[in-house]
Amino acid sequence: GEMASGIGHEIHQPLTVINLGAETCKSYFARHDPRCPAAEAAEEMRVHVKKITNIINSMRSFSRATSGEWRKISLTSPLREALTFFREQFRMHGIAYEEKISADLPLVKTDGQKFEQIVVNFLSNACYAVNKQGEKTPDAAKTITVSLGYETLSSEGMKSLNFKKHEQTSSQVIVFQVTDNGIGMNSETKKRCLEPFFTTKEVGEGTGLGLSVTLGIIRELHFHLEIESSEGEGATFRVVIPVAPEDCIR
Repeated sequence: GEMASGIGHEIHQPLTVINLGAETCKSYFARHDPRCPAAEAAEEMRVHVKKITNIINSMRSFSRATSGEWRKISLTSPLREALTFFREQFRMHGIAYEEKISADLPLVKTDGQKFEQIVVNFLSNACYAVNKQGEKTPDAAKTITVSLGYETLSSEGMKSLNFKKHEQTSSQVIVFQVTDNGIGMNSETKKRCLEPFFTTKEVGEGTGLGLSVTLGIIRELHFHLEIESSEGEGATFRVVIPVAPEDCIR
């Protein structure tokens, strides 16, 4: 976190100079030759500077220590912040990415930054899994799907969820899900994947703490985690989030 914040700060300084230079060039060409290739290059520089700035802001936001303050938010915002880190990775590694995000979503009282950490950890694992599968079967497509929506559960469905229920818990829930077609997990790995320091990755590729830390965050936020996976057939990590009665979409 400290490194990400420091890097963001250091990059921001020269980036400001580049942006000012590009704007000066654009203003000059706008007066003299607005359709020349150099004018187009100046505008393209400004567009890409803005992209880098958005990435830096996401890094700073993600690395900043959380205050522990819970407030009512739409989870769409932290989800999109987290996805900023990964879209270029998906492109570089030839991963077909699909998102299914509900246009209308109930608000939920939570720590948005910690939810963002859940998203980042799940996507990191999904990227690793599909790339490993790609090494085994280079011609196979690599896919990751992210979905965020809501649904209303039956009383039996609510009973099966592992979070505290009280008079402020409705039968409506938000469901966040990451699905990949990567290497998947056998029954033993699936049973142990949430244990601290358990990993099937080679030395230097992982600490075995990612999922256990994520589980800790999920429990802290009073969410529910479900995992579906079979060896060689990918995995689905699903988080179910309670919605207060006054925030339900009717």
